[in-house]
Amino acid sequence: MSFTATAIAIQTGNPVHVQGNPGVGKSDIMTQFAGEVGKHLETRIASLCDPTDFAGLPIMDKKGGVVYAAPRWAMNISEHGGGILFLDEIGGAPPTVQMGLLRVCLDKVVGDHALPKRDTWVIACSNPTDQTPGGFDFAPPLANRFCHMPWEFSPLTWINGLTTGFPTPDFPILPENWEDFILEGRTMVSSFAKTRQELISAMPKEESSRSGAWPSPRSWTVAADMMGAARSVNATDDTLMELVGGCVGTGAATEFLTYINELDLPDPKDVLEQGKKFKLPKDGDKQFAILNSCAAYTLQNLNEDNWVKMWSVLEGAAEQGSVDVAAGVCPNLSKAWQRDQTLPIIESAIDAFIPILQKAGTFKGGN
Repeated sequence: MSFTATAIAIQTGNPVHVQGNPGVGKSDIMTQFAGEVGKHLETRIASLCDPTDFAGLPIMDKKGGVVYAAPRWAMNISEHGGGILFLDEIGGAPPTVQMGLLRVCLDKVVGDHALPKRDTWVIACSNPTDQTPGGFDFAPPLANRFCHMPWEFSPLTWINGLTTGFPTPDFPILPENWEDFILEGRTMVSSFAKTRQELISAMPKEESSRSGAWPSPRSWTVAADMMGAARSVNATDDTLMELVGGCVGTGAATEFLTYINELDLPDPKDVLEQGKKFKLPKDGDKQFAILNSCAAYTLQNLNEDNWVKMWSVLEGAAEQGSVDVAAGVCPNLSKAWQRDQTLPIIESAIDAFIPILQKAGTFKGGN
């Protein structure tokens, strides 16, 4: 497992769990990573924490009610405008402490105090349960909030590092517009889910497997984010596999990525160049994937030329009888127009979708 995948996962803002044998440098690398990205770091030894360290300490307020006060570490993160909460030795945290972490990981809330949600990252590290004295498996509700990154020790890297020094691992920095790539990930997940609905929510039957990555609506949503982040830095297929597998498990990730490869979608640039002349396939799922992939490319490379070509593709789709599929792309394009109203309104294309959007409640304009 490379640090590349872990670094990408952390920068999405989703909680990340790194597991590896003792003494392989997990804590040191996380400290170096915080320095490289310029983030304030707050380290908590989770195995020594109390539930109130994350759920807040109940105190009486001036009106006679009870509020849950945040500990100092949480206030430090807020005072820095965000930062990294590094939960070391989380494998030794008892279930009561794990439950206290639920809102911290999902909502970035500690007691009654909200952390800067967008700029607070949560990283947890642990040793394998059988190598942790008095260790505990993750409770399923907490496990399903994390992207799980197992680290494998590289003897050769360590041997070389003894004599030449241990440099900070190279890792990609996500671009500012990386979230523009999420639509592509969500398109692929949605298309796959239509064909394998039983994998949308599939908690493992074996209790021991529930403490890692497994499919749920939440973890698939995170997997889509991870795919978008990976695409934004042109990550390798192996890195993409690590990221998606860290969310939904290796089995589901393998099926998903195999499905994507077998779709054999056309290059969005070629589709945009053809505009209205592009001939959609008959398969509705493939139509959905193609049109949304083109929309994702347009939003990633937004300019007037791509914008006009995208609407031409949608107009052609409507003329081919796929109004309902093409209409599903319109809301994302509408959001882009709300951000940049210098983009032209292509009335000839939009008119084809007004009736179906009005029926769905997405459009409330005139006739």
